[in-house]
Amino acid sequence: MTSTSTTPVRPRTGKADALVCAAKPAQSRGVISMARMQGLETASKMLGGQQALCSAIGVETRSLRAKMAAERGISDGDLRLTIGALEGKAKRLLDHAEKLRGEVSS
Repeated sequence: MTSTSTTPVRPRTGKADALVCAAKPAQSRGVISMARMQGLETASKMLGGQQALCSAIGVETRSLRAKMAAERGISDGDLRLTIGALEGKAKRLLDHAEKLRGEVSS
């Protein structure tokens, strides 16, 4: 048996359609919370800018801005990658501080 759909299909035309698109699971994965948004903002400053954070979590600048503006969710994976980038930078800073400490005469 073949069924035919009687549901009308209309072309996408405007802003209301964009809201429908944003509700798709592929677009709304992740959590939207102030703590996560502020955490990404602070991490981007500590890493040297949004581009550095984008590289760390593998997203485009536009996507990162959408995450920080609560237009997209922030996944646990985003946070894990951000944490790794921060820890990597912290290790490099501590290693460099130790190297400089070795140059100081007692």
